[in-house]
Amino acid sequence: MSEKKVLLEDIADVQAKMKMELGKMVLKYPYNGFGLTRIVSQLAPQFYTKEDLNQIEELHKKFWQESSLHNNTTEETKSMNNNVKRCHETNEGKFEGGKRIKLIMMKKSTSPPPQPDLPDQFMNRIRELDGSDVRYVMYKKLSNTDVNVNNNRLSMTSKQIRCDLFTEREKAILCSTDEDNRPVGLEVVVLDPSLREFDITLKKWDMQSTSVYNLVKNWKLILSQNNLQVDHEFHIWYFRVSNKVYFILSNKDP
Repeated sequence: MSEKKVLLEDIADVQAKMKMELGKMVLKYPYNGFGLTRIVSQLAPQFYTKEDLNQIEELHKKFWQESSLHNNTTEETKSMNNNVKRCHETNEGKFEGGKRIKLIMMKKSTSPPPQPDLPDQFMNRIRELDGSDVRYVMYKKLSNTDVNVNNNRLSMTSKQIRCDLFTEREKAILCSTDEDNRPVGLEVVVLDPSLREFDITLKKWDMQSTSVYNLVKNWKLILSQNNLQVDHEFHIWYFRVSNKVYFILSNKDP
């Protein structure tokens, strides 16, 4: 009987220590080993005070609330991932249900702006000269290069020009060079915004990806007499008087 009594006392001592340690675990680390604490409290509630049992129950409810929230979030994430997997867009196409579907990429419109109207004063001047074959050439915004008097040229790239301007003979002249391999050029006339006429040489430079037409020789006179600055905007027109090519510089905002 004495040995049994000692054994029961040892068991009671161990139980007391377990209760103390589990209590510390609950108070200091609510979720670290909490499952064991919860099980012991259910199987042997006599080892806990009423206050301990209430605290364990509150922690138990809180734990399951957070677990439920986590599971819902995880399911939402899985659902989103599945949707992304079912409908995965790439530069080449879209995958839907494991099948590739071609995407129709809408290209940014590169169509030129509508052709403006030629001001009446220029139309009247063309009639006076008995001109014909009036065509809109391009919109031009002057750059630093265009207004540099040392360059003495106005540049027009072939990509900007909106119509075919020259006869076969004129094209041959523009493509020809002198003994020093410099462009010969075509003699043309330019009407400035004040209807003044300037004799200009038009030369063509062939670049790697485009061709550039330059109005040279007397361009600096047009610059000075019109006080032209960087970013000044023109509409450039073309017409013919007999076999002579004319260009018109019409201010974009008269």
